[in-house]
Amino acid sequence: MHTAQGGGSFIVGYAENELKAGFSAAGAQFVPISGEGMDLCDIVPTGYNKDTYVGGSISIQSLDANGYTVAGSKYFWYDDEDGTAWFDGSDEEVVRGQVMFNPGEALWINANSSTEALQSSGQVANGAIDVYLRAGFKLVCNPTPVAIPFNDDNNDGKFIAPMGYGASYVGGSINVQKLDKDGYTVAGSKFFWYDDEDGTAWFDGSDEEVQGEVLNPGEAIWVNANSTSEKLSFPSAL
Repeated sequence: MHTAQGGGSFIVGYAENELKAGFSAAGAQFVPISGEGMDLCDIVPTGYNKDTYVGGSISIQSLDANGYTVAGSKYFWYDDEDGTAWFDGSDEEVVRGQVMFNPGEALWINANSSTEALQSSGQVANGAIDVYLRAGFKLVCNPTPVAIPFNDDNNDGKFIAPMGYGASYVGGSINVQKLDKDGYTVAGSKFFWYDDEDGTAWFDGSDEEVQGEVLNPGEAIWVNANSTSEKLSFPSAL
């Protein structure tokens, strides 16, 4: 991450998330300076050879609650005589303000190799960031430039905290997993949230409390939840 102090009130900068051949789930590590949402124009692919890059081979899309492409959400990166920019499915260039994302909203990204990356820019949030969920699945990224633990391993109150559920919450119904390049669960990455007499924490598939596991900056998880009142709260990075 590269940062600069702006006016003594916030830290601005940019950072990169490495991609891979196939799909990756990732998002911006910052919040927008404008406060109006992350602009796709501030999320830029890097690391490809312009002379050999096949236009459109880096692409992004949003996924719905069932894991399918959200209609109209697919954009393609071109870097040629027609422009260096994102283009939509109708081959129209995306302009600033046209495509916006909420902090913590992640993308399903197709790329060519691990030399390619996705660079995001903005400011470091000076408070907690709440990412609202939905009935079914949602891609959620760590919207900060620091790794956030799943459980409060350091007893400092900083961890990925599910909120917004009521007394009738069914333990484990909020659960998360990481996805591989083909969209399958990464082995050992599935965690379940419990809040009962056995503990208030993330538990793994062996019913043990998760320890030492973090979500890296911009890294994403595939989150299953029950309603739009539930959310994941990410602590301040400052």
